[in-house]
This record gives sequence, structure tokens and C-alpha cells, in this order.
Amino acid sequence: MTKPKLGRPIDAEGDVTRARILRAARTAFGELGYAATTYRLLAGQTGLAPSALYNYFSSKAELYAAVHADVQLENYAGSVLPAISDTETFVERVDQLLGSFVAMNDEVPEAARFQAAARTDTSRHEELASLGKTLPTQRRQMFAEMVDLGISTGELAADRRAEVLAMLETLTVGLIEVSSEPELHRAAVSGFRRAVATLVDPD
Repeated sequence: MTKPKLGRPIDAEGDVTRARILRAARTAFGELGYAATTYRLLAGQTGLAPSALYNYFSSKAELYAAVHADVQLENYAGSVLPAISDTETFVERVDQLLGSFVAMNDEVPEAARFQAAARTDTSRHEELASLGKTLPTQRRQMFAEMVDLGISTGELAADRRAEVLAMLETLTVGLIEVSSEPELHRAAVSGFRRAVATLVDPD
């Protein structure tokens, strides 16, 4: 009986091609926006025929959703959550969160540009509307856990919970807006840190 040959999984080549499409699409969507990014343009950037792209993503909206999910996984699971997992205070958790934002922007600038563009694209195009609700839900749950930690450690007053949650939401959305401008983003992060320090120690 002949033993099967060991080697690459049958779908390995397809996985590599899919990843190549996602990388090209992330850059194009971030720089050009959803409307201006076409399968013809992506075909030129990936070396594939436009028709071949449909074998992986049946529509541009499906491709955009895949890029969106990929960026959020990379951002939260790969950067944010590991950075804050071992923190024990509200201030420390916010500081590590902000540090992860800076690191992400430095290491994967195309992801930062995509996130900034996604705020506009998901509100402008009906077929992307559901994506716009994913990130706020995930972000607000994380903020709620951060604020509750601050209350439990005595860093924050319980009656300021809603106020602090709103502040974190507003400032973070602002950071996303300027995430594609490194100098402005770093200045905003510095200001965010000062604002948080004032919250905990108003004197």
C-alpha cells in the first residue's frame, strides 16, 4: 500500500493567494476608499485576473468585510488585548491601550489608514452598514471593563462611570480619525494620557 506523500496542504496555495488579496485590498481601501477600489485595480496589484478574485470573494462588499474582520482581529487579538491583559489598574490599562495604538500605527500603517477610512465607508455605503456596528460594540465592552476596574480600585468614583465611558469613547474615536497622521496621532495620545491622569488625580 502506497503511503500518502507529506507536503503542503492542498489548499495552502489558495490560502496564500487569499492573504495576498486581503493585503492589497487593505491598502487600496485605506488609500482610495471603498468606491474607488475596483477588482480590476486589485487584479493589477495582485497579478491575478479580475475573474479570479471572484473565486475568493464573490463581491467587493464581501472582500471589504473580510479585510475589516482581519484588521480588527489583528488590532484587538494581536495587539490591544495582549497589551492590557496583565494590567491591574485603570491608569495602567489605559496607558497600555494607548501604547498598543501607537505600536499598531508604527508597525502596520496600512491598517491604521484602513481603520480611519472605514469610519466613512461604513456610514456612506448601505452594504457596509452592519460593519460599522461591530467595532463600537467590541470597544464599548472593553471600556466598560476598564472603567469598572477603575471603580473597584478606587481610582474612579462610581457616579462618574457614564461620564468616563463617554470620554473614552469620544477620545478613542478621535484617535482613529487621526491614526493615519503619525505626528498628530502621537500628540493626541499624549493629550489622552494627561486627560486620564487628571481624571484619577484632579489635583
